Amino acid sequence: MKTKILTLLVGAAFIGAGLAAGPIACGGGTGGGSGGGSGGSGGSGTGGGTTGTGGGTATGGGTATGGGTATGGGTATGGGTATGGGSATGGGSATGGGSATGGTVYVAELSGNQESPTPVTTTAAGSGTATVTTLSDGGFNLAWSVTHNVTGHTNAHVHTGWPGFSGGVLVTLCMGSPNCASPINGNADISPAVAAQIASGATYFNIHSTTNAGGEIRGQILKPGQTIWTAQLNGAQEVPPVVTNDTGSFGAIVDRDAGTVVYNGLWAGVAATAAHIHAGGVGANGGVVQGLDLKGMGNSTGADGGFAITATGFPDFGDGGFYVNVHTNANMNGHIRGQLTRKP
Repeated sequence: MKTKILTLLVGAAFIGAGLAAGPIACGGGTGGGSGGGSGGSGGSGTGGGTTGTGGGTATGGGTATGGGTATGGGTATGGGTATGGGSATGGGSATGGGSATGGTVYVAELSGNQESPTPVTTTAAGSGTATVTTLSDGGFNLAWSVTHNVTGHTNAHVHTGWPGFSGGVLVTLCMGSPNCASPINGNADISPAVAAQIASGATYFNIHSTTNAGGEIRGQILKPGQTIWTAQLNGAQEVPPVVTNDTGSFGAIVDRDAGTVVYNGLWAGVAATAAHIHAGGVGANGGVVQGLDLKGMGNSTGADGGFAITATGFPDFGDGGFYVNVHTNANMNGHIRGQLTRKP
């Protein structure tokens, strides 16, 4: 008789809570789990013995708390993501049994005008985050989330490349139209070298399409608060114009929090004698506001370095119009020039 009464009480508890037989939810949560999973305080669990609390999601025996996501026996807390038995806390991401804590979050705004060397005219745009975490074995993991409205999307990657420059693929985010629909989410282990490139600002998200196979929208992966300025240089932008086939590219990352500008430029084959950032708009000449450190073969084929932001320099001086000017012995007033524009 006691057994029958207990069975009736348990059955009544499920019916009174409006739940199907199986998972149990408490603390205002929704017991959406199945196969014996349990979810509490807003969590959800599936796949038997899984537990989600504080909004966490757990599958396949994982445990998630504080908004974390765990699959395949992983454990995630504080927004972490863990798969394959990994353990992640504080927003970290771990796969294949590794463990991760913390994580550095980078951001990106994607647009057609960041494509290089030729900007793409498109109404498409996007935004994304890249979170790099250090694993317990000394490796690194990259977790990404990218939203976009590209029509005819085909694939997406993280590429190597400074602002204003294009480079090869470092990480494949998705392949094929169905897999590249927005949002694009995932994670992968990366090498220390790739982690260092991301930290330096020399990587970007790129979403390709049937219309623009080389990339329709691109977004430099930056620390929050950083901005980029780029220029494509040629003789036609000089005032007066210079007849030459020489070209160049230039990109700068402005970090207001650090009070610094870091730059990189390349003008292959140009025997430069000097290079500067000048104040001046399109079609106008102006004075030098910042000298650039030359580099390359013969100390002339490019420039790289950094400088402090000042009220009389780039990007705060005057009306905001600036251009990069590369000088040579043949054209001492300027051989090739490119207007600096802020992106996106």
